[in-house]
Amino acid sequence: MRDGWDKSAISQRPYVWVRGMTAGAQRYASLWSGDIKPNFDEMKMQISGMQLAGLSGFPYWGHDAGGFYDWDAKQGPDADLYRQWAMGFGAFAPIWKPHGMGPSRWPLDRGAGEQDAARQFAQARYQLMPYIYSAAHEAAASGLPMARAMLLDYPHDDAAWSHDLQYMWGPSLLVAPRTSRDDATEVWLPAGGWYDFWQPQAPQQVAAGGTVISVGAERGLLPVFVKAGAILPRQDYTTSTAGADKRRMLLDIYTGASGSALLQEDDDVSEAYRKQGRLMTTAIRWDDAHRSLSIGAAHGSYRGAPSQRSWRLTLHGAGAGTCYSVNGKRFSATLDSSGQRATLQLPPASLRGATRIAPCR
Repeated sequence: MRDGWDKSAISQRPYVWVRGMTAGAQRYASLWSGDIKPNFDEMKMQISGMQLAGLSGFPYWGHDAGGFYDWDAKQGPDADLYRQWAMGFGAFAPIWKPHGMGPSRWPLDRGAGEQDAARQFAQARYQLMPYIYSAAHEAAASGLPMARAMLLDYPHDDAAWSHDLQYMWGPSLLVAPRTSRDDATEVWLPAGGWYDFWQPQAPQQVAAGGTVISVGAERGLLPVFVKAGAILPRQDYTTSTAGADKRRMLLDIYTGASGSALLQEDDDVSEAYRKQGRLMTTAIRWDDAHRSLSIGAAHGSYRGAPSQRSWRLTLHGAGAGTCYSVNGKRFSATLDSSGQRATLQLPPASLRGATRIAPCR
């Protein structure tokens, strides 16, 4: 099917998904886990199954988020499952597909609390699309999963091998869905600094060996943590990836450790990235010791690529100042009420030049 598509519609990227595949088929299609029941035991199996698929070479994995249908009870997901699974976990999976029989999965057909959850998680996912898309490119190039078992990133930590109901979403986000009716869930944090994704003030410092914490996850709140040193490229929220303005980018830097990121972009719709190498990459580095950020010159291009871009930088963590030097020019940042987060808006500049940001001297 994929080979036939390549010959008949060379300009458009296909979307092929298959219920059952064998090794090697990941080159042609995404994997779907099949019809599943809407209950927390099934949700646990889907979280583990997603990680096992990634470890087996299938990075593009999808499922019926929230469960397809319970043929015995004749029902779909209730409000709690809808918030925590169909919207929460579903939005932090490679393919988000809240699909099934029974009650509608469309947010506007659900209750107010479910609509709030849908709005929150949709905004988070679509704002994170540059980060997610870069992880998808990495998966295509190297096979490294988008959703990674903890043991993949922390193979020498014994605890990583036993916490299979949480995972790394890309290189920097740790996701731990609540998988029961309880209002809290246990999360294992590896050694280092970790920020709460939803309330990123000061990071929680974890000693060597890691620690297990109890996190409140009532009313559909999905526990997500950000690793210190993370660089998250984001975009303004749009209801479709087609509406994203690539001339403007948001960049969140989580201080407390040095880190790097590779932003990977293409035209989003064609096979030119694969067949003609039409891909643009931007290397970004954070030096925590010197509190400096380097945004490298963009390499490569693609049809419709912007020539200029404005960056809105947000530095999370203690020590954020208000005066920054950007390629030798002074700019003022805005601190939030906690004093833990500084936001700096840069004017449009050529993507072919590098940018260095550091505190004023």
